[in-house]
Amino acid sequence: MGDQGVEERLFALAAAGSVEELMAVLLDQNVSVDSGEAADEWAKAAYKWLNVASDYGYGEADEMIDDVLEYVLRHDGDNFVTGCAHFELAVSYLIGSDGLPVDFEKAQIHLEEMLRRGYPDSLQDGNSLLDEARVGMNPEAQQVFDAALVSRN
Repeated sequence: MGDQGVEERLFALAAAGSVEELMAVLLDQNVSVDSGEAADEWAKAAYKWLNVASDYGYGEADEMIDDVLEYVLRHDGDNFVTGCAHFELAVSYLIGSDGLPVDFEKAQIHLEEMLRRGYPDSLQDGNSLLDEARVGMNPEAQQVFDAALVSRN
């Protein structure tokens, strides 16, 4: 996504439970979802932002997550896309980026989901990815991050 204004709008929609409008904005951002790479990026973004709506208690988001998993991410058998989305959400909640507020409890949940999906261990450079993410964190966020990763060793 990269565009902070768009991310802030996506967060506002997700936190308010406006999942249909959230999906419309995501579709507007990825007009050419017909191509494989764009479709994968859209699917990851949809899964990620629907999870934010779920984090804020919106059951409609959970239903849409199920649909995205069943129809759009059915090829994600290795959980790469969903694991990556949970990693991105965890880091965003730890440092307050991508339009999300700092929230260590939500970060913890997404770290657990990431690990449950075998991410980043499914990557060749998974440890490097974790090291890079850790660098941008304050000491309290690092502590949450490190505590969640203990079970991985």
